Amino acid sequence: MNDHIDEPIELPRVNDDNFEEFHNAPAAAVFYKIANCHGCETYEPAIQQTVRAFSPKVKFGRGLMHIPGSREIKKRFEFESFPTTHLYKRGKLVFSASEPLDADALAHAIREHLIG
Repeated sequence: MNDHIDEPIELPRVNDDNFEEFHNAPAAAVFYKIANCHGCETYEPAIQQTVRAFSPKVKFGRGLMHIPGSREIKKRFEFESFPTTHLYKRGKLVFSASEPLDADALAHAIREHLIG
């Protein structure tokens, strides 16, 4: 049995400079958040579980929308609320959710839209 708590996985930051690497990947999930977002914090355990389950088949990243460097992403996509999850497959947005998902729902979306 694993008695230690796994260290959090630090996701690469997605910004205007590297967005196309995620957008054009065969399978990518980007979690967009802002500062002081309660829903973003409660979403983190599901994100961590999902990253552990699907890496390296899926490229994961985090967009910090409250700091400079995301202007072009904001122009390109509509963000109604945070957290927002985007799944990209070879240059297309194939799934979007504007609320925290539980780990099962997130895994289901990845299987259905990215690696199914």
